[in-house]
Amino acid sequence: MLRYNKFSEYLKRKYGRRVQKISVDAGLTCPVRDGILSRSGCFYCNSYGSGNASNEPVDIQIATQMEYYEKKYREPYFILYYQAYSNTYGENEYLKKLYDKVFDNDRFVAISIGTRPDCIDEEILKYLEKMNEKKDVWLELGLESASIKTLQKIGRMHGIASFVDGVNRIQKHNLNVCAHVIFGLPYDNSGDMLESAKLCSVLNVDAIKIHSFYLEKGTVFEKIYRSKGFSFLSAEKYVEIVVKALRYLKPDIVIQRLTGDPNRELLIGPEWTLNKHKIITSIESIMERNNYKQGDLSEFNYVKRN
Repeated sequence: MLRYNKFSEYLKRKYGRRVQKISVDAGLTCPVRDGILSRSGCFYCNSYGSGNASNEPVDIQIATQMEYYEKKYREPYFILYYQAYSNTYGENEYLKKLYDKVFDNDRFVAISIGTRPDCIDEEILKYLEKMNEKKDVWLELGLESASIKTLQKIGRMHGIASFVDGVNRIQKHNLNVCAHVIFGLPYDNSGDMLESAKLCSVLNVDAIKIHSFYLEKGTVFEKIYRSKGFSFLSAEKYVEIVVKALRYLKPDIVIQRLTGDPNRELLIGPEWTLNKHKIITSIESIMERNNYKQGDLSEFNYVKRN
């Protein structure tokens, strides 16, 4: 029995076959790197903008990956995923040309656009709303933490209200929202992490990605770690928090990710984040053993009289 709304199963139900994401680097940046807000980047983010860096033209990136997955799987569908940096942050006409590439091949069933909540203007939202009539459109929006103190300390340069505003404006245009949160950030406690899940639940986001915090070379956090040090969340504690977060999330929210995916060559710690399969299996085993289901605590906001 499936205990949570798994993304792969959601895609099979919706499209009738395997759907594979094609991750693309569109050569964009973000306001915490280009000097508009800061130049540091988010403190956990490496020089690749938490994406698959590439100097190849976008069309070549797409064609190469499609060819690879078409050999690996039988006639898959694809989601065009603009991942690295903030992919609504650029000249609107250039952005529209990027998005329109989802129409270049009938095997693309959707487009997914990773961005920040403070980098989305109405012109782009209206354009994507029109596109959504023909292809499914997802906006992947970074919250990372529901603690304003943590957001300030990790260089995000936006607050909780900005995330809420971004979700509300996206939903007004009938587009899908996937929220990103990070569990295990150095300044967050377990209550902060669960508050992130609760916030996403009450905002009725369509999907969520839960990332485990890991430290990579070349980040601001590496310098902080080398000079002051901080402790990493244990695998056992991470699993415990994710299980509870799933129980707070409404049952129809799609779970796109349950842990992180570090680069082995860049990873400083924790080592357990390299064993993605073990973490997911542990989460699913606890859910099964205790008869937990996604959403069985989602009425957390209501006090019931005896």
